[in-house]
Amino acid sequence: MELTKLSGIYSIQNKLNHKQYIGHSKNITFRWYYHLNNLLENKHPNSKLQEDFNTYGLSVFNFSILELIEGKDNLMTKEQEYLNKLDFDNNYNLYNSIKEEKEADVDEFMNYIKSRWLVKDINNTELYRIHKQEDKKEIINKAIKCNIINMQKSKITFNKVMNYISDNLNFKIITKRSRIKGVQYRYKLIVDFDEDYMEEVVNGN
Repeated sequence: MELTKLSGIYSIQNKLNHKQYIGHSKNITFRWYYHLNNLLENKHPNSKLQEDFNTYGLSVFNFSILELIEGKDNLMTKEQEYLNKLDFDNNYNLYNSIKEEKEADVDEFMNYIKSRWLVKDINNTELYRIHKQEDKKEIINKAIKCNIINMQKSKITFNKVMNYISDNLNFKIITKRSRIKGVQYRYKLIVDFDEDYMEEVVNGN
């Protein structure tokens, strides 16, 4: 078996606080470089792992192979056995394998944004202003339903959803100010979308 094709269950462990992240891959070496690259660029989808990496640095993290496994089904089953023993509150994993297998429905989310919030009449922007708490909650709930952000539900905020659709889905968002009965408030408008833009959304461990 080639080194770059090692298949199995791996762990990323903090040697100081002993917290660990457990994952599976058919190519463990490649998966490690995926984690490392995202951590170094401060854009890892796992917020708990990224926070400690920023605090402690690379030198305190140990990468190890827990078990070599062949076959995708066997990988999922074996990883779940390891995750069942994990205290999620005191380690880095956010979801178990079953949760992570749920695919993101990016198309549904994009269609929702385009039909509900994308400005179609520049002379009547009041219809598209996003500032009410119920509107923000609606957008957050839609993002959660479509599973577009790999993060604990309680940590998915309105600003994180806005950043996601701007950075990954190529919607143009602007922030403006207005007044209602003398009280100033800020609101967001989604004013443009590039129909030719395409980006593959990758959900990994």
